[in-house]
Amino acid sequence: MSKGRKSGDPRSEATRLAIGFIRWLAILGGVVAVVQFVAIVRGRSWSSNSADPPLEIQYLPQITMAQPGAGNSMTAVDLSWWIRLSAALPGLLQAVLLLLAALLLVRILRAIAAHRSFGPEVRRDLSGISLLLILGGVAMALLDLLAVVLLTQTFYPLDGRVWERFGIELPSVPVFLIALGFVASAFMYAIRDGADLEKEAVGVV
Repeated sequence: MSKGRKSGDPRSEATRLAIGFIRWLAILGGVVAVVQFVAIVRGRSWSSNSADPPLEIQYLPQITMAQPGAGNSMTAVDLSWWIRLSAALPGLLQAVLLLLAALLLVRILRAIAAHRSFGPEVRRDLSGISLLLILGGVAMALLDLLAVVLLTQTFYPLDGRVWERFGIELPSVPVFLIALGFVASAFMYAIRDGADLEKEAVGVV
């Protein structure tokens, strides 16, 4: 018997490396997202040397600039908690979507390594990635719109004595994530067609 790699072995070196890379990337991204989320909701940045200092307004994701006027010491702590929460939610949702998509991608890689590229589990997981990214991307856009509305109501009309320069981003749409969702959907249909061709080939033989 040949001592080469067993056919269909899902623990091939390339697959294990790819799966390990995706897992660590997802974990790292998740940790960073959670740290940022907690910091924004608390309204304070992290410090190991002293008490956590207040987070400056300009570090909220939707704020483009926030140059305070003389005597203005307003920070994120001074905002209502629900405004801070609304500002932090889009980033957290993005991290959750990418983490779930990464888990499904790991399952797809395992199936491909096991020579089940046209199996129903691959189509099911690709469909899951597609729905996650498309619907999740729309949800992110709506959450960002809510945050922008709340921040606009809070800071406008501007008082020139309080803020010398101030700007809020327009609501953002995660076009790249949504586009990836449609790409995953296209791959799902391509794999379904491949599975049909495979069945036809087996029938001919």
